Amino acid sequence: MKIDKSTYVIWAILLPLSLLLHYDTYKGWIALLVLGICLLFMNILENYVKKK
Repeated sequence: MKIDKSTYVIWAILLPLSLLLHYDTYKGWIALLVLGICLLFMNILENYVKKK
């Protein structure tokens, strides 16, 4: 699985944000989980489009 620079940028922005929200841990984890699923979905979509 290829990880491009935009993925790193998104994580670099979101990880500090989630750490800032660490007092509300479960919301932070849900946000990270949703982000991870979105990134995975985007990667799959990108690969699918490239194959066509």
